[in-house]
Amino acid sequence: MKKWLIVLVACLLFAVDGNFANFFPGHLFSAYGLAAPRFLFVFILLVAIYYDAKTALVYAAVFGLITDFVFTEIYGIYLFWYPAAVYLVSKIMKVLHSNWFIVMVVTLFAISVLEGGLYLFYSILTPLSFSAEEFFRYRFFPTLYVNLVFYLVAAFPLRKGLSVLKREKDEERSIFDA
Repeated sequence: MKKWLIVLVACLLFAVDGNFANFFPGHLFSAYGLAAPRFLFVFILLVAIYYDAKTALVYAAVFGLITDFVFTEIYGIYLFWYPAAVYLVSKIMKVLHSNWFIVMVVTLFAISVLEGGLYLFYSILTPLSFSAEEFFRYRFFPTLYVNLVFYLVAAFPLRKGLSVLKREKDEERSIFDA
């Protein structure tokens, strides 16, 4: 049953990502820009750091594809950027210590890579009605802020839960290897 916790949390966060704007009054975000919640993406990054990078890559590809089908008109953009950013983070975290501050900075970096990559792809494939300056002011920074708040609230319990699941997975693997 515990194996399904990651899938359950990922599905729940996917639903929250899609309905985030419905939970808050519109005037909270319209004055400061359009914040894109990337809670599922943050969770997948934490899975890569605290549980297993290969599992996180699979989740990134699957949920990237689902995100493409549900939210976008151009298929493959999230399917590319989710796994690419998760792979980059998994390689970075092999070099860095995984304390909460470093993970927060790396997570914000990964969200920056994702948002920048999405902006780049959309600017190449479709005519955009806003400039790079407007993108940074009204989309990029509000998105970083909302996801930073989510990270600060959710990172500790998610880290603790993922660490327990990893320990149980490692113990189970060592039992069968012996």
